[in-house]
Amino acid sequence: MSAAAPPAGGGRSLSRLEKLLFRLESQLAVLAHVARAIEGRPGVVFELGLGKGRTYDHLRERLPGREIFVFEREVDTNPYRMPDEAMAGLVSRLLPPALAPGALVVADLPLTLPDCAPLPLPEGAVDGRYFLYRHGD
Repeated sequence: MSAAAPPAGGGRSLSRLEKLLFRLESQLAVLAHVARAIEGRPGVVFELGLGKGRTYDHLRERLPGREIFVFEREVDTNPYRMPDEAMAGLVSRLLPPALAPGALVVADLPLTLPDCAPLPLPEGAVDGRYFLYRHGD
């Protein structure tokens, strides 16, 4: 079941429940897309931000046998508290040297990653809720 797309510019604002729904639907769609894209390719998976561990649990189920490294600055954070803008800058600066050629990056923040190109989101993902990038080959 998929929710309707968020209203276009000028429409009513989204409720917190709608924002959560769009974020979770987008997260599932993007993670499924990336899992298919890296199937059969060697390498580790990095998750930046453990939160309550739901995504980590999902990744372990969908990517059995794959090494997954999780980085968290605050365990069990409140889901309504957004990281400050410095977090996107820090990740944008430090992540690219760790990426293999062709690596995919999934983020819930817009990032400026050198040598990475933004990719279109898969069907089922809502623009602005998740972001997808590919590191140069």
